Amino acid sequence: MAQQTETDHPTTPCPQCETALHVDLSSLQQSNGWARCGRCHFLFDVVARLGIPTLPPSETDAGAVPPPGTGLPEEWAPTPAFSGDDPPLDAPASLALADSDRIPLVSSSVTNRPWSFPAMKGLLNTMIGGLLLAAVVQLAYIERDAIALRWPGVVNRLMTLCQPLGCTVAPEKNLRMIRIISSSVVQLPGDVLQLDVVLENEASKPLAIPEVWLVLTDASGGVFAEQGFGADDWVKPQPALAAGTQTALRFEWPIDADDSIRMREYRTELRYPASE
Repeated sequence: MAQQTETDHPTTPCPQCETALHVDLSSLQQSNGWARCGRCHFLFDVVARLGIPTLPPSETDAGAVPPPGTGLPEEWAPTPAFSGDDPPLDAPASLALADSDRIPLVSSSVTNRPWSFPAMKGLLNTMIGGLLLAAVVQLAYIERDAIALRWPGVVNRLMTLCQPLGCTVAPEKNLRMIRIISSSVVQLPGDVLQLDVVLENEASKPLAIPEVWLVLTDASGGVFAEQGFGADDWVKPQPALAAGTQTALRFEWPIDADDSIRMREYRTELRYPASE
């Protein structure tokens, strides 16, 4: 078997994708100088690209462009720069190979794929995971109110996560689960009404704070004045009524002297603002 030297394995870039290919000159004799890129499968004339002398064709390979082993349909095959009928130039002695040294095609190896290394793959996977996590967090931030309504069990956790971000989570509005435990009205000097009320959240999750309305009626039972008190009127405003808790509130309402005389009874009601 003929001995191959370092000159039998030059390197040439693929003209299509610029991948560095290691060429085995012993295979070029059988393919008439043609080779296929191992990465993009582009077929090109290696002999012409390397500028080496024309390889002497064998009797069985004369006129084959490219050989059947390339897998390229016949109608796609380009005309080779050096066909079997070309007069061969004087080839180096290293190219005079025995039949047993010939292989079907030029061997190639891809050397410019940095993402194929384990360290690079790990870095890419970490970056992709970080981007996916950031996308999930951003979606949860934008849709936090919808998430709280769909999965009430995560409301407390969302509220905790929102505190350092300065955002809020809109709790559910449910007047059926909030009741007035007690209420009283006292007339203070200067025609000021003081309302004391205790609210209880019977739900297992935080609920939106409703407005507490004080409704005044006269001797005939007719309503002649009413006033609503929202969360902003609390001495210590809260974002929601905590689950399963009772909250005592106190509000003051200055009224006219005539309304003070006219008032006979009162009642308290819970409402959510119609505009929300």
